[in-house]
Amino acid sequence: MSTLIAQQMVDMKELKNISTPESTRVWHPVPHHTLVQSVLDQLDDSSFELASEPEIGLSNEGARCFFLMNLKSQHSDFCLSIGGRNAHDKQFAMAMFGGASVFICSNLQAFAQYAMKTKHTTYVLDRLPALILDGLKEIEIDAKVNDERIQHFKDFEIEDDSQIHDYLIKSMDERVITTCFIPKVLEDWRKPRHEEFEPRTMWSFNNCFTEVFKEYKNPEQLNSRSINLTKVMDEWTLFDKTEVRARLVPEEVIEMLPENPKPEVKVTA
Repeated sequence: MSTLIAQQMVDMKELKNISTPESTRVWHPVPHHTLVQSVLDQLDDSSFELASEPEIGLSNEGARCFFLMNLKSQHSDFCLSIGGRNAHDKQFAMAMFGGASVFICSNLQAFAQYAMKTKHTTYVLDRLPALILDGLKEIEIDAKVNDERIQHFKDFEIEDDSQIHDYLIKSMDERVITTCFIPKVLEDWRKPRHEEFEPRTMWSFNNCFTEVFKEYKNPEQLNSRSINLTKVMDEWTLFDKTEVRARLVPEEVIEMLPENPKPEVKVTA
C-alpha cells in the first residue's frame, strides 16, 4: 500500500555515511540518519511493529532523504505506513507522515497526513524525540479511525449497479477520476481482480478506484484524487471521522496532542 520513489536507494549503514552541512546561526540541519534512527527508536517503545526493513531513498546528491516504514497489521488487505523526509539544502522542512496509504517521491510530493513537521531551527535535535513521539501518537489515532472507516466501508453494501453508475458520475464531478477512467473502474467492479474484493461493498468499490490510480504517472494526481476519494466515500457512507475520533480517543490523550489538527499533505516543488 506504500510507494517510495527516489534517485538512489540506501540502507541505514549507507545513510550514516552521508555528510551533514555545517550549522549556521539560525539553521541547524538534522543528519538524515539521526531522523530515521530516531523514528525507529521511538517505534521500539510504541505499540507499532515494523513489517519489513525501512525503505530509504536519496536525491539531489544526498541532500534530500525520504523514508517509508510499513507496519505489521492484523488486516490482510491494508497496512499502516509511516513516511518521512529531510533536507540539507533548505528546500523543505523535516516531516513525518502516516496513513493507510502513503506515497512519497523525490520531487517533494507526498500523500498522507502530517504527523510531525518542523524547520531546522535551534535546538531541533533536542526537540526531535518529543516531536516524533507526538507524531506517532497522532498516527496511532489516525490508524484507529481508519480501521473503523475501512470496516464501515466493508459493511456498507451496494445493492445494485444503478448505485454504482450514480457514484461514478459523482466521483467525476468531485475530481476523483476523469471520464476516460469510468470504463476501467466499471470493469474492475464487474470482474474483481482479487477475491477479497468480490463482496459488493463500498470497500470493494474503493479498490476499483485505487487500481485505476496506479495508472497516474504524476504523483500530484495520485495525491489529490486519493484525498478526494476518501472524502466522497465518507459522505456516501455517512462516515463521520470527527465523531469516530472523539469516541475512540480518550480525552486525556487528545489533551496531550498539539492543539492544531494536522492538515492533509499536498506538497510540490
